[in-house]
Amino acid sequence: MEYRFRDEFQFRGGVIQSPLGGISLHHGSPLDDLTELPLVDDALLLSGQRESGLGFFGDLGLAGGAAASYEAYLVNGFAADDTCGAGAAQAVAARLELRPQPGLGLAASAHSGRCGAQGDGRLAVAALDVRAELGDLRLRGAL
Repeated sequence: MEYRFRDEFQFRGGVIQSPLGGISLHHGSPLDDLTELPLVDDALLLSGQRESGLGFFGDLGLAGGAAASYEAYLVNGFAADDTCGAGAAQAVAARLELRPQPGLGLAASAHSGRCGAQGDGRLAVAALDVRAELGDLRLRGAL
C-alpha cells in the first residue's frame, strides 16, 4: 500500500523491496535479463530481498537544480533468509540518493537490526553506489 501526501513525503506499507544498494532498486528489470547480478549484490547485499514493513519515502528538490530522494523503513529483519537464524527482530532499512545534476546519482544505503536466537546479536550492512548517464551510455557502480 502506498499513500502520497506530497512528492516529498509518501507512505509505503506491506511487502517492501529493501533499498540496500543501487542494483536492488532495479532488480529484475528487462535491462538485466541477460546479465548476472554482481557478486556483491547477489551474495553480500541480498539484492532483491523483500520484507514486511512500513516507512516513508520521497523526492526533494534542492538548490541549483540538484535533487535528492530518500527511503526509510522499519522492516521484519533478516529472519526470512536464515542469515541470523530464528528469532530475528525488527530492522531499519534506509537509502539516500543525491543527484547534483541530471544523469548523475550518488547514494548510500544501510540495513541494520538485531538477530540471533535471543535477538542479542546485530547485523548491519551498508552500501555506496553511483550511476551516470552520458547520452545513451549508462554506467552503474557499487561498493
